Amino acid sequence: MYELLKGIRIVDLTTTYLGPYATQFLGDMGADIVKVESLTGDVGRSPLPSRHPEMGAGFINSNRNKRSLAVDIKAPRGREVVLRLAAKADAFVHNMRPKAAQKLGFAYADLKTLNPGLVYCFAAGFGQDGPYADDPAYDDIIQAMSGLAALNRDDAGAPRFLPSIVADKVMGLHLAFALAAGLIHRLKTGEGCAIEAPMFESMAAFLLVEHLAGQSFEPPLGPAGYERLLAKNRRPYRTRDGHIAIMPYTTLQWTRFLECIGRGDLLDCGNDLLVSHGIRKFHLALARHVYDLRHQGPSI
Repeated sequence: MYELLKGIRIVDLTTTYLGPYATQFLGDMGADIVKVESLTGDVGRSPLPSRHPEMGAGFINSNRNKRSLAVDIKAPRGREVVLRLAAKADAFVHNMRPKAAQKLGFAYADLKTLNPGLVYCFAAGFGQDGPYADDPAYDDIIQAMSGLAALNRDDAGAPRFLPSIVADKVMGLHLAFALAAGLIHRLKTGEGCAIEAPMFESMAAFLLVEHLAGQSFEPPLGPAGYERLLAKNRRPYRTRDGHIAIMPYTTLQWTRFLECIGRGDLLDCGNDLLVSHGIRKFHLALARHVYDLRHQGPSI
């Protein structure tokens, strides 16, 4: 464990995976994470497998390096415990809908009066200036609404979820980064701040880095979608003893690859295979098509 955040105390009211994944990183960096759960426990405790009904594998794998306590935050005494913790904390983080936090007395305006230097971060499902501001969200919802499930469509074109809580984990990284940036802001200015890290908008932006593609320009240069990543034949190839991933990308890598497979003859000056990315892309698509016709399903 690193000690980069030693001495920083973070009150953590997050549940399931997104928030706990974020604060686990900060705990790994030495922060003192005080996890506050309801009396029935974080709902993320229950998914199997587990040796104990309240200590599932996913919970264990996203909650190391933390201290914890359980209180009834809907009761006056429970809320008072949380407010006392917030008054002495460096940061406060939750993944409640803002209206729910406000109803409990845990909105930024409430906590700022107790602790003006508090860094306040929350990861709601949707941005607070959008039409879905008050809607709840989980990983599957964000995979669908962000377009990730459509990008992972099957051969028939039906959208599929990735077999990972990837939206939760990507957003967990966003939330951890936002909180760390808030701590730097406080270090430089002495002032607290409130930072919103919405799941939907952040996941959409994450995907559009490459998939905005031709729509990045005005006027557009083409459709959205990174063509290479959407190619039907982009996959590991089956061999006699497993699968292999091949990714020559630059001209130098193509040169080494062709020499490695004994096809250095394709490097002759008269062959235009390596002239440009566009020509390489055409040849690669053609080769994959011919390969599939020959093998009726990849096997090399």
